[in-house]
Amino acid sequence: MPEFDSLFNHYENEISWRTAKGLDTHWKSMLEVSSYRELMYQHLICLTVNDKSDDWGWDMRHLYQSTFPIYWLMVLSVIDDDLSGTVLSTLVDNINPDTNDTKVIDLLVGAGLEQVSVNNAIEDVNQHLINMNYSRQQLNQAIFTDYCNAMLHIRNGDELALQDIGLDKVVGYSVVAELFGRCDIDNNLENHDYSQDYIEADPEAGSHEEFDENKDNLSNLKLRLAALARIFHMFRITEPTTHFRVFPSRGEVLDLSNENPLRIKA
Repeated sequence: MPEFDSLFNHYENEISWRTAKGLDTHWKSMLEVSSYRELMYQHLICLTVNDKSDDWGWDMRHLYQSTFPIYWLMVLSVIDDDLSGTVLSTLVDNINPDTNDTKVIDLLVGAGLEQVSVNNAIEDVNQHLINMNYSRQQLNQAIFTDYCNAMLHIRNGDELALQDIGLDKVVGYSVVAELFGRCDIDNNLENHDYSQDYIEADPEAGSHEEFDENKDNLSNLKLRLAALARIFHMFRITEPTTHFRVFPSRGEVLDLSNENPLRIKA
């Protein structure tokens, strides 16, 4: 991109101004990129942190800002019992990718879940991974934050996102979404029913800023996970944006597979 390096002066000036004002500058990691494409990828993540996550509600924002492993979120998604907002919040704060299985299971049982329910949920998730020809090791200690960032990148980057994230991870997130789809009450991700797909049958009801004991429980989190599965499902069945390269000297317009995109006339 022409004058790519000059962009950094503007970002550096803004960081200096925000630092002087005592404002957050965690997005300064954007200055460590080496290409415009990588800058746009980091920009999407910063948008999620600074803007989009404000509308998610406390529970999802708390989960996004944590390091809660996607594997154990899968386990929670198939447990029939409910957990209160306080208990669920405590689990999210105390489980990370380095927490061993024995410790996690002890925390889950200590939170009030039956040992047999936890064991059955773990077996259910492991069997799901086997059925999908995927392994827990391939999740590579992925956390919920990675899952959300990947979804946003796929939404905006399509084929470019596949290259940036890596096909194995994209397949893994698809496997995760397939399991989260079970949280959909009518088991039909293409059926969008406000009365059962949203907290209090209202999309706005889940956009609360402060912790809410009645809203931030496991049952409502499952509604959120079903919504994420619904979004991922729509990614797979809708026509993606066409990313393409233009070759003026040859008079060609090709997509990333070196084919002429159907929606672009040569």
